Amino acid sequence: MVPARHRWLLVLAVTLGPVILALALQWQHWERKQRLQHVPAAWGVDTILFADGMTLGDGPGGAWNGVTVYALPDAAAKDIAAGGLAYLENMPRQGVTAHRDAPEHYDGWRQGAGFVSLDDFLCLYDSCLTLSREVRSMINAVFDSPDSYVATSRSGTIVLSPARQRVVYLYRKCC
Repeated sequence: MVPARHRWLLVLAVTLGPVILALALQWQHWERKQRLQHVPAAWGVDTILFADGMTLGDGPGGAWNGVTVYALPDAAAKDIAAGGLAYLENMPRQGVTAHRDAPEHYDGWRQGAGFVSLDDFLCLYDSCLTLSREVRSMINAVFDSPDSYVATSRSGTIVLSPARQRVVYLYRKCC
């Protein structure tokens, strides 16, 4: 039995616990939805393997950067591998879908990601994202893959490898 003087704590925990849990779940849902909007809906990507980013200030003068790695589904990997640049360049602009309400459109598709450097996206001023050796290796494998493709959108750069079935989204916004 809870003493009367501590009963209010129990009532508070029972009342606020579900509210806090619901808010945390809603935040996770929103964050996932935001991350998925950077990948063309036509590819059917729904698995995020890694995501990290940082913000230095908000509003005017703020800066942010990050990296997200997605699993590319078999069907999309086969379509891209078969169609190559022609497939990517002729993808229709994606419209609003249930989980992507700010769709991206990538332009200037190129084969090979040799001119993209991961380190260019990891640091803002004197602060850098720290990636584990495993994550860095996974990203570099996509960059180094001979079947990789790269393009840019209004908010970032996307690199994909059908053979490795991975998509890497990188962003760096400053000032």
